[in-house]
Amino acid sequence: MRKLRHGIDSFVSETSSFTHKSASCGDFQPLKLTSTLQYRLSYLMTVLENSGALGVEGIFRKTGSLTQQRAVVDALLHQDFNCTTFPWHEYSAHELAGALKSMISHLDQPLLTSGLIPFYLQAAKKKRKKNLITMEDSNKMGIYADFDTFKRSIKG
Repeated sequence: MRKLRHGIDSFVSETSSFTHKSASCGDFQPLKLTSTLQYRLSYLMTVLENSGALGVEGIFRKTGSLTQQRAVVDALLHQDFNCTTFPWHEYSAHELAGALKSMISHLDQPLLTSGLIPFYLQAAKKKRKKNLITMEDSNKMGIYADFDTFKRSIKG
């Protein structure tokens, strides 16, 4: 098992485009979200979901082994990568989630762009209106719509 993992690490470190640093700023070069990369990231999310990893404590907060996380990222970026034959089970949920976060953070275009803000606000307003209870309705139902009303009723 160790030999296989070492082989994967060696292979991906020699062939990765993700680990090439920009000469000007020292940061990783941004990734373009191609249809191939989108498919691979979707597959990784499916692996996380189907393996029960989303129930793991701190799944997107804890990183796991950074070396193994880098191996997953490098493998995902290799042009000959095959989602169905990759040994996903050899990596922890934290390593896979960390690789996903890393790749998303290095996309050249953000997934949630500022152009979508009006749509987010519109959706939030609709949800808020749906969940709002008026003062009149709350009094009919015996519910206190705000904290001041609640305090007055206790003192009353």
